[in-house]
Amino acid sequence: RWPGQEAVRLDRGWLQAEPVQIPDEGLTLVCWLRQNGPGSHTVSGGAGGVVGVGSGWWDGWRLVANPRSGSLEFTLGRPEVGGVSASCRSTLYTGRWHHIAVGWDRRSIFVYVDGELRAETAYDGDYTPSVRQHPFLRIGEFGYGIGTLKVDVAEMALFSGALSAG
Repeated sequence: RWPGQEAVRLDRGWLQAEPVQIPDEGLTLVCWLRQNGPGSHTVSGGAGGVVGVGSGWWDGWRLVANPRSGSLEFTLGRPEVGGVSASCRSTLYTGRWHHIAVGWDRRSIFVYVDGELRAETAYDGDYTPSVRQHPFLRIGEFGYGIGTLKVDVAEMALFSGALSAG
């Protein structure tokens, strides 16, 4: 955080919290974010981590943004077969605040941007908790082949269960 502001700016580095266990009924992550371009650690394609638990591919979950395409992707990790995602393109504009709501309700994975449903993928499988190297919540850089973003994050909340669209 910086004085007088309600957001934290991240690039290379992360904020870390205690392990987050997601109940079987699902989850919803809500936040305000403003991406300001690729971070100082870029990978092929330019995607960067916003928030996640575990790898988000083999276990846990992750939210990834790409400033080059304006895309946003929310993924639930699955062992042995890899993650299942809901993603949308051309929704995040550089330098502009966006209200993001992503989650899973045991039937589908969803992505809302600025109050509009932008992506939904059917998934009625189980959630695989992260018990590997990084079982804690990370905001910002989280590795696993995902780069960093120059991103401002504000008012992040994680709910057990899926919130209604309203």
